[in-house]
Amino acid sequence: MPKNIEQSNVPQDSHFLPIGDKIEKMIAYGVSVIEKMPRGQKPILGKVIEGHMWDLLYHTTKAGRIEHKAYNLQEAVVYVDMLRSSIRSGFIRGVISPTAYKSWVVHNDSIGIDVGNWHRSLKPKNK
Repeated sequence: MPKNIEQSNVPQDSHFLPIGDKIEKMIAYGVSVIEKMPRGQKPILGKVIEGHMWDLLYHTTKAGRIEHKAYNLQEAVVYVDMLRSSIRSGFIRGVISPTAYKSWVVHNDSIGIDVGNWHRSLKPKNK
């Protein structure tokens, strides 16, 4: 998202899920971090991480629109975990700064909690 556009001025679909908004904010943040990666890492690790974020948005959006949500939410949980591992790998390799890593982890953990709770809410309760 361009820096000169304030979040409050960006139109939002009324049917868009709140978790989708969180994921879009994480994508915007993540892309800004990826742009600062060394040239050799952008086409490899950067694209992998960006792909995981877009796949996460795809599966949560799809889960919000179809009757059988469990599969897509299960896939979203996997992408949250894959994203966590990819970001950690970038941090360990020194291509993601400690500050960026901490901020990104906060985004990812918040989304992971939401996706995990949504997925668990679909499971039948044992009595």
